[in-house]
Amino acid sequence: MVVFVEQLSLTGTEPEFRRIHQRIAEFMADRPGFVRWLLVRSTKDPGVFFNIAEWDAEESFRAAVAQPEFMVRLRPLFAVVAQDHSHMNDVVFSGFPAPEGTTPAAPGGAR
Repeated sequence: MVVFVEQLSLTGTEPEFRRIHQRIAEFMADRPGFVRWLLVRSTKDPGVFFNIAEWDAEESFRAAVAQPEFMVRLRPLFAVVAQDHSHMNDVVFSGFPAPEGTTPAAPGGAR
C-alpha cells in the first residue's frame, strides 16, 4: 500500500474548493487500486488542507492520474489553491485503537 499526501493552500472560496475536490474524489474512488481518501483541514491554519489517499500500489495511482478525465476534473482546482506540495509515501506502521481495557500493541506486535 502507498499513501499520497498533498498539501493544498486555499486561495479561492472554500465552497468552490470543496465542490471541485468532491468531483475529483468521485472520479478517483472508481479507479482500480483506490482504497480510501481523507480531506483534512489544518487546525493551525484553516486555509490549509491535506488530501490523503491510500492506494494498493503507486502504479494504480499513476494510471488513475494519467486518465484524460482526471485532468478535466483537476484543472479547476488550480484556480482555488496555491501550488501544492505532494508526496507519495510508503506505509511504515499502521494501527487502530486498542479495545477498551487492553494495552495497545507496540510496533511489531509486541505487548
